[in-house]
Amino acid sequence: MILKLSRLFFCLWVCLLLTPLSGQEADEVVADDNPPFYDNAIRASLISWLDPSTASARIGFDHRISNRSLLKYEVGYYYRFPSGESSPGLLDLNGFSGHTSLRLWTAGPLSRSNAGTKNFFDFSLMYRYLDAEIAGDFNRDNFSFSQRINYSVTENSLGLSVSVGRVIILSNHLWLELSMGVGGIVSAQNFSEIPGDASFITNEGLNRWRYRRDQERAFATLTLPLGFSLLYYW
Repeated sequence: MILKLSRLFFCLWVCLLLTPLSGQEADEVVADDNPPFYDNAIRASLISWLDPSTASARIGFDHRISNRSLLKYEVGYYYRFPSGESSPGLLDLNGFSGHTSLRLWTAGPLSRSNAGTKNFFDFSLMYRYLDAEIAGDFNRDNFSFSQRINYSVTENSLGLSVSVGRVIILSNHLWLELSMGVGGIVSAQNFSEIPGDASFITNEGLNRWRYRRDQERAFATLTLPLGFSLLYYW
């Protein structure tokens, strides 16, 4: 289901970006009867909760700093996906994230009526902290028997990304926003102790949380961030 939703999102995002910007030239100068873009907005992500391994609830606040740019602030709370069926080895998950973005619109000046005809670019910085409890299978006593042992992992991450997107105007104040980007995340993990004779076998396929005997791990990953949010502007 998540894969199908991702494909649908991608097709919609491409169609929006390729939509001819008809009448854009006429909108370059904001007329007196065409009010400028809103100063502030509150936002809620409609897609962050779909990730079964790191589901989160994200809300944020936007503030316009010029007629072509705004600053975006978001916070997220991470939790275990309600069903747990996609990640049975993930017993519990808690955490938070903070996101700061600079948005630049492709043309200006921006007004309330022409925002839906222009693409935007977001340049984002992210910090994330995760605390997970994992169920793992381990060999014990020189492979004499196997045993399930629960262990915990904490993860600190710092990321940068750039995204491109478009807004859909639902009403005067209510908008939808779609974006897709590319970025990188650097993470550091710390693992709890387990018995000295335990040798890791599996944790239900959760490679991200695979136990490390040295109890520490640092790694970098390429990301393709998706954005799908509902906003209220004023």
